[in-house]
Amino acid sequence: MVVPMMMNFLTLLLSTCCLCYVFILARAMSLCLHQEVFWLSLALGGFFSAGCAGFFFWMRRSKTDKNSLIFIEMGQTTAGALAVPFMYLSYCLSLYIGETLNYYAGLFLFFSLYLFVVLFLGLCSGGALFLLSRGNGKDSARNEIVPERLRFHFTGFLLSVIVFVVFCWLRRELFVIGFWLGLLNLGIVWVLIFILRPHEQNRTRNITAASILLFLLTVALVRQASLEQYFLKKLYFVKPVQQIMDVFRLDPEWQDITRYRTSHNNIDIVPFNPNPFDIWLLSSYSRKYLDNPAYPWAYFILLNHQLLQNAQWDEFHHEYFIHVPIILQGQVPRKVLILGNGGGLLLKDLIQYDSIESITCVERDPEIMDFFLSHSMMQYMGSGSLGDPRVEIVDEEGLLFMQDKARDYDAIYITSPDVSGYEFSQYYSQEFFRFIGEHLNENGFIVIDPKGIVGPGPETVTDRRLNPWPKYLSTLMSSGYKTIVPYAINLEPDNPKILEKIGIVLYGRDFFASGSCDPQISSCVPEEEKLHAVKRIVSSFVKSFRQGFIFMKKKETPLYSDVPLAGVPWQVLNQNRVDRALAWRPAFPESFDSTQVNSLLRPTLPVFRLRSLLPISE
Repeated sequence: MVVPMMMNFLTLLLSTCCLCYVFILARAMSLCLHQEVFWLSLALGGFFSAGCAGFFFWMRRSKTDKNSLIFIEMGQTTAGALAVPFMYLSYCLSLYIGETLNYYAGLFLFFSLYLFVVLFLGLCSGGALFLLSRGNGKDSARNEIVPERLRFHFTGFLLSVIVFVVFCWLRRELFVIGFWLGLLNLGIVWVLIFILRPHEQNRTRNITAASILLFLLTVALVRQASLEQYFLKKLYFVKPVQQIMDVFRLDPEWQDITRYRTSHNNIDIVPFNPNPFDIWLLSSYSRKYLDNPAYPWAYFILLNHQLLQNAQWDEFHHEYFIHVPIILQGQVPRKVLILGNGGGLLLKDLIQYDSIESITCVERDPEIMDFFLSHSMMQYMGSGSLGDPRVEIVDEEGLLFMQDKARDYDAIYITSPDVSGYEFSQYYSQEFFRFIGEHLNENGFIVIDPKGIVGPGPETVTDRRLNPWPKYLSTLMSSGYKTIVPYAINLEPDNPKILEKIGIVLYGRDFFASGSCDPQISSCVPEEEKLHAVKRIVSSFVKSFRQGFIFMKKKETPLYSDVPLAGVPWQVLNQNRVDRALAWRPAFPESFDSTQVNSLLRPTLPVFRLRSLLPISE
């Protein structure tokens, strides 16, 4: 009686471990490529389908011995514990294939390996279920199924959800969760070895294999900090992969990445090696490092692999996002609302306006704000803006906050998430903009930084085949907005002073056609070929800042573009750049196209967009 009860318990634990591996895989894919529902659905569908196949495969085998179950569980332990590291390295391998053969070949390889791991786990689960459910071996396979084992098997699937949530609550890296589950799975293998007592030869072989796995998993857990840095660096730093060993090799110049975990999110501070010309180019367009040389240099701050802030040039995004709408409005708002992750990063520019009476910043994860308050670099970059008495921090999801509050605002700034799934596409929907508009004063404005538009016109969208501008326009028009103004960070690439400055840095006096000419005394003519090389450098730098915004109001009102904002020190903006930002004036139709409206009932935005795991390129 003791052994059957123990086998029931082992069935419960094995089912729990196996489905947890699938959850970990789906979570890893969703963090890197978004589309959490898609990856989870694909993983579960593949897992259960393979489970059925594995069950019937072992049922039709004429011979099954005690060692078969141990063999299957050894494979499940190995595949599950190493699933996340395997997928990380598979992605790096797909980069190599994409670089040497074809991009789609690399993509196909990556997704094929993902499905392979999921299907393998499903086959192991199905085979183990049959072998655990066998009777005394004398009856037919159909009559050997023990109902108690099935109940424990499916109870284990239910328990896996709870176990996975608990592991995530403990804020551990996904591959570390896989290692701990692997140790649990391996412990079950040890129990099976001694309960089932296979032949002496098989028993020795199984003990040897289990000992090796135990050693490897123990070493991995002891070295988990080093492994975390290894995988984070492989995920974030892109380097041309020319040889197969580059898939696994780390560049010694890559610096360590700091990860800050919250209950639901990962915040990464990623240092990178900037281009040697960056400081000269930045100081040509911005005064930040001239005014404050101690400002953090060359850091990315990312939330779940989505860029929150680039410490090297954050002022470009913030000044265009905050100040251009106020210029268009012609007056400074009194009550301001900020919605979206990372909204606290915008406060530094808003508190410069003395006439603003209150700023409400809504952040659904309070631990993100704790990070901004506690991390020394974030405190320095924020210049103490979170401590301004006019700032109110609300720890709540934005839509829930606005349902409970009857306040109206003069300005609403929305930091829009990536359009990466149905959950986030709702923040671009007709229903969302209508609801937000109900909390806008009669002459107030809303501004968003929508994803997909990266420049001042349709020719600079991320994907011309999926130009989102018609969808944004139709959605906003259907939501009742009468004034809709797109604008963009559109720096001038042909500023003669900047070209001359970079030319001198790159070539010295040889930049000029006459080596004896002194640019400090008189105007000098650059050498044509070298001037073209400098223009390419500056043009590439300017394109890296391309970001679009949309300003909107519920009624038609006159717009301004040359209103000086007294008392606000600009680091990037000037009148010329404001004019360039507003240079794109698309034609507006008399009525919107209903087929282009993005709605909760009928999403039209390209929500399935695979983006690179690697946002940082060298």
